[in-house]
Amino acid sequence: MIATVRATPAYALGEVRTRSSDRLSAAGWLPCFRGAATSPVLKLKAIRLILVSLSPLLGDMVAEVLAERWPIERLARLDDTRELPTRAAATGADLVLCRLDSDSDRLADALLAMQPSVTIVALGAGGRTARLYRAGHRLSLPRGFSPRDLIASLLATAGGTWP
Repeated sequence: MIATVRATPAYALGEVRTRSSDRLSAAGWLPCFRGAATSPVLKLKAIRLILVSLSPLLGDMVAEVLAERWPIERLARLDDTRELPTRAAATGADLVLCRLDSDSDRLADALLAMQPSVTIVALGAGGRTARLYRAGHRLSLPRGFSPRDLIASLLATAGGTWP
């Protein structure tokens, strides 16, 4: 799924608070789904997401953080990891959010062998720790990482473009 986003000047939307770290906000433009026909159009590919063995609250919180930057398409919520490799390969998932445990490395290796383009984020208890897996990359995020750290790590392991 591809979402069409129109960039509209911030002053046309009234008083809007933005973060200076956002490229569009820093330039005085905000992404929005409405705007003048003459405004530039950005095409953003939706992230195809599978949630595995996570509490609904934690999974939804991370999905909301990512949705601030990219459109999200939720494909599935799985209770265990047994069917994950086949489900991820069949649906073409871009991102898998799962629980960080002793089997995370094995699961990531199996999934990346079947679908090298997938990114796996394994979250520790309460979301205070995380490990990111991508073909050729294994990255442990520092304890108490921020949402900004998670997004920066996703971009860094993907060479600056993701998904």
